[in-house]
Amino acid sequence: MSSMSAGLDLCRRILKRFPRNVCFSFAYGSGVKSQIGYEKKNLNENIIDFVLCVPDDKMKDWHKENIQRNPQDYSGMRFLSPSMLVNYQTSIPANVYCNTLIPIEEEGVMIKYGVTRESDLIKDATEWKDLYLSGRLHKPVQFLQEPDETLREALRKNLQTALTVGLLLLPERFTNFQLFHTIASLSYSGDFRMIFGENPNKVSNIVKPQIESFFKLYQPLIIHHQKHLQCPESLNGEYIQDKSSKIVENQLNSIPFIYPRELIGRSGNTKNYKEELREILRRRVFKSSALQSIKNIPTAGLVKSLKYSYKKTLKMDDDEMAFGPALPPHLLKSSSAQSSSPVEEKKVIGPCLPPNFQPQEITEVEETVEDEEDEDDLAIGPLLPGQEPQSRAQLELEERALEIKLNGLEGSERSTNDATNREEWMIELPEVRKVADLGLGPRQFRQKEGPDFSDRSSWTDTPQSKLEKEKTKSKEDTSRKSYEEKLIKERDRAMEKLKKKYDKEHKREKSLLELHQDKLKKKKKKSKEKEERRPFSREVDLAVNKFDETRKQAATKKSKQLDTKFSAGSSKFL
Repeated sequence: MSSMSAGLDLCRRILKRFPRNVCFSFAYGSGVKSQIGYEKKNLNENIIDFVLCVPDDKMKDWHKENIQRNPQDYSGMRFLSPSMLVNYQTSIPANVYCNTLIPIEEEGVMIKYGVTRESDLIKDATEWKDLYLSGRLHKPVQFLQEPDETLREALRKNLQTALTVGLLLLPERFTNFQLFHTIASLSYSGDFRMIFGENPNKVSNIVKPQIESFFKLYQPLIIHHQKHLQCPESLNGEYIQDKSSKIVENQLNSIPFIYPRELIGRSGNTKNYKEELREILRRRVFKSSALQSIKNIPTAGLVKSLKYSYKKTLKMDDDEMAFGPALPPHLLKSSSAQSSSPVEEKKVIGPCLPPNFQPQEITEVEETVEDEEDEDDLAIGPLLPGQEPQSRAQLELEERALEIKLNGLEGSERSTNDATNREEWMIELPEVRKVADLGLGPRQFRQKEGPDFSDRSSWTDTPQSKLEKEKTKSKEDTSRKSYEEKLIKERDRAMEKLKKKYDKEHKREKSLLELHQDKLKKKKKKSKEKEERRPFSREVDLAVNKFDETRKQAATKKSKQLDTKFSAGSSKFL
């Protein structure tokens, strides 16, 4: 079995630990795709990155089920409700909820996975809203679950836009490496992580070993640019593209986001568009990457965030320079033991400890306490109710009570500080209560009858009591309707008897209407006068076309009464 197929099988086995309602998923990064600097390292030492795309209406259920399956993946935020987790995920760019440094013991690997909604992925792929997930998809990735037709078209449009922007930023002559390096660097230009912790040669390390994979990914799209792009005969050849003003203007107008279209109008020409386009992409990438990195701190926990950043620095080769503050020596102890060259020998630019500084040795007891410390105990920001600082014994009791609750085996002894997950009916307003009904809408006179607040049971009804009420109400409505129909039938039979009796007593076999109609017929027979035919008059006979607005409104007003005064009732007699 090849290493590629073995890696694919490994990723699909890991994917089975998550809930099933995922519509698209892929793996990326050095854990599944070759990069320079990782050939000499064990594949299991690299972190495998996953992205799971979930339908919008299944996002809340996905988090709920995943917390039950893998509670250890989440930080202290697992005590929040699934609705609050979804709101946290979608309210801050780039609309991704990340869990990092998750050990898969049975496979002997470490993973990181991000979860996003299908609509957010489609929007980022088609509009480059955040250029976060769409930037990862500019490079070859490993599909674990094929997307549907809508999502597949969005991913194709993402690649088409990346190719167009790459051609705009390149000169008239360029190679395959220059093309794919430019495309791969779009999502790293301005990336917050490139300033702290990432290898400055990361883009080159990604592109060089994957030239053929990049070419296979973009070849179907390059064919559509052959009118103004001369392709080489081999991978090592040169492309020659037409850089005339008309071609550049058409390419700028084909980019989905609106800002490049303003470049031509602002500068009056297409000469200065490259720097302005790069600046637009830098601002967009910096905003989304910085906010997402900050958002990942509470979701991963402070300790995991520091460990993840430290692992990023270890990904650099030994000859790479480390920029930024240096970690204390006791944190570098484990890494220096594994590395052939000591970490301290790297050239460090930024604040660092003095070379003669000897840190105090940590005793075995302190190391044991530090290793056993729960990463989830650390919190950023105000603490939630019931999460005040407590002793380890209290925390263990609360974890045990929470496990009992999740398994549906709630014990009689429960800590008073036990975290509670309230159901939706407890925290959401009843559906019948609109904002305007609560006096929070525009203040004006009512045009219709006000809402009925006599029944306030909807504020306190549980789903079970609501269901019982609906069953009781439906039975009462059915019995009441049948009782009313029975009364109407009995009344109609009684009225029918009275009518027959009255007709018999007064010898009235016909109704008054029928008698009146017979009288009219007799009159008509007696009058034998023949009416003369009136000649045709255009003004009189065609006056029906002169149906003015007043007559229309009057006719419409009268027609509204047809379903009230003249409608058939349920009773036969008045």
